[in-house]
Amino acid sequence: MTTIPASYESSRERFRARLETICARWSNTQLTSHPVEDDLTMDWISAEPQKTRKKLFVLSTAQHGIEGYAGSAMLELFIEEFLPRLDPQTTGVLFIHAINPWGMKHRKRNNKNNVDLNRNFIDDDFASLRNLNADYQALNWFFSPPKTVTNLMRERIKFIGQTLRVLMTHGIRPPARRR
Repeated sequence: MTTIPASYESSRERFRARLETICARWSNTQLTSHPVEDDLTMDWISAEPQKTRKKLFVLSTAQHGIEGYAGSAMLELFIEEFLPRLDPQTTGVLFIHAINPWGMKHRKRNNKNNVDLNRNFIDDDFASLRNLNADYQALNWFFSPPKTVTNLMRERIKFIGQTLRVLMTHGIRPPARRR
């Protein structure tokens, strides 16, 4: 029975352990790990068809980081239940674990820079985005609180106070737009 993993690390470990299962049917299979930051990686298992590529099946998880836990369970379920139904002679597979590993580890929808990977696609040079929102880092504490909510009423009052603080400090428009 497939279960939802308890942590990003256990999910990644379980994903990597699936390499052997896939290798049993696709001889040309490889696991690739792309380091993102510290001990976070985006991992993928790719397998080429044995003879001719007619199809490629792609399954990814954690584009919204927090959804990676359910996605990990779904990926395992697919490998257990549906992978045997694919024809390795003509079908390749690509399984991607944690497109947004930071979001998954920290149980956030967005990545470390508050980017929603499902909404913010670009077709330009990524370097041009470095200074796009210089104010975000100064307000990150407000947009992504580091602690979980324990008392809803206290958090609502705290939120109102923090909102007033941000408005008094930064104003309604970002400093770069003030005249």
